[in-house]
Amino acid sequence: MRRLLVSILVLTGCVQAAADEPEAPGVETRQAIVGGSTSTAAQDAAIMIVTNGQFGCTGTLIAPNLVLTARHCVAGDLDESTMCGAAKNDLPPSAFSIALGASASASKKIGRGVKLFVPPTKNLCGFDVALIQLDKDIPGARLARVRFDPLAVGETAIAVGYGAATPDGPPTPGRRQRATKVVGIGPATKTWATRSGQSIPYEIPSGDIATGESTCFGDSGGPLFDDAGDVIGVTSRGIDGECADRPSIYASVATHEKLIRDAAKAAGHPIGATPPPDEPASDEGDPANDEATTGDEGDDEAPAPRRSSSALRPQPSSGCAASPRGASDASSIALITMITLSLAASLRRRR
Repeated sequence: MRRLLVSILVLTGCVQAAADEPEAPGVETRQAIVGGSTSTAAQDAAIMIVTNGQFGCTGTLIAPNLVLTARHCVAGDLDESTMCGAAKNDLPPSAFSIALGASASASKKIGRGVKLFVPPTKNLCGFDVALIQLDKDIPGARLARVRFDPLAVGETAIAVGYGAATPDGPPTPGRRQRATKVVGIGPATKTWATRSGQSIPYEIPSGDIATGESTCFGDSGGPLFDDAGDVIGVTSRGIDGECADRPSIYASVATHEKLIRDAAKAAGHPIGATPPPDEPASDEGDPANDEATTGDEGDDEAPAPRRSSSALRPQPSSGCAASPRGASDASSIALITMITLSLAASLRRRR
């Protein structure tokens, strides 16, 4: 959320290089980036988005002149009265520039936005994705591949961003990373069991995915990579105002294949495969609520076999919880969750 971001001005991400996140009860720590580690040069496709001269969000270069990020990162104002919120309007493309590298600085921005690509709905449930076309190709920039194949619960993933470890924590310079796992795929109703024994129900709308503890404020728009280094999600939000010992919610890029392909074509770097047909979208309601399912945070499902990839694969440019319990009543929990999250909407945005 921009109001929190300007006051906090966080400069690092909430991520960790360990293969697995802690699942056993323990003492909650508030170390930098919720236990994260320094992001490597191999993740240089993850970039800083500079908004009107200040650090704004995290993004991913998926073409030499095209940045993948979150819809709320390009919004001028947000309606946060609903579970996921909605974008009231968008800032002009020229408000955005980017800065590169693990030690990126807003004072060293390059490029300038010339066009925005957003979903055909202002609702952010399942639609918190946007793309920024830059005014030029960035010579020699590292690019990320985008995976459109379906995900499976239990898959390993790595979140990358420039955010902070806690909502009110001090700035920690540098881009960070953290290994995590996919714990839910929308539509679903899940329950997070904290290390202190609290059970927190939450919704994963259709088009969104959830991982364990990972991102925090400032990580919005940043990539969630799979174990092959392909982008599978875009950081969207948390479930309340906390980052540590809470799940993170991401918009699934697979849901927005056509939008991403269309943006790449418009930017002069078409993907080449036939895009999927248009799917109707609505500004009304939450697309996940009608088909929510229950599930445990500690599911041990094996990842599904990787299907043949239809991912965007551009080349470099030449120039934290105890064993949780499942929800016993999905309908009641969904209602409680919607009320609780609506009250916390102004705090949970990863900005």
